[in-house]
Amino acid sequence: MSGCHMRSIAILRETCSAFERRAPLTPRHVARLVAEHVAVVVQPSTQRIYTDAEYLAAGATINEDVSRATTLFGVKQVPIALIEQMPGATFAFFSHTIKGQEASMPLLDACIRNGVRLIDYECIRAAGASSGQRLVGFGELAGKAGLINGMRGLGLRLAALGHETPLL
Repeated sequence: MSGCHMRSIAILRETCSAFERRAPLTPRHVARLVAEHVAVVVQPSTQRIYTDAEYLAAGATINEDVSRATTLFGVKQVPIALIEQMPGATFAFFSHTIKGQEASMPLLDACIRNGVRLIDYECIRAAGASSGQRLVGFGELAGKAGLINGMRGLGLRLAALGHETPLL
């Protein structure tokens, strides 16, 4: 990762779900980081709850290229191709690997192969103990958002099959 800014982070665009609007950091957080001389680059997104303009006003740079960042923050799993393009970087997101979810194992393998430091939000716990209370989470609303996304997906499927549905 030669040429990286020593204190630089990136906020990644979410690619896991077309309905994912959450952001790992708010524009207010970005303003605080920028005030501490941390360079913040934000991948552009039209679906994120905060607009690119809000991040720009907070002092971030809006750019597709996040290769100069040493730490990259997302909400959900990031594309394996990005992991492979950023050997040695640090990524923080919900990876869904801690419980051995089969669908997430290729992502974990890519992290290991590329010497990527993975910070899984699910593993950040009080006193560092695996049984400690989780310190990072998006609360009960995340579960409700998942339910809504699932119901909408069912509604789309039913509509595609020609059925009327109140789920859209």
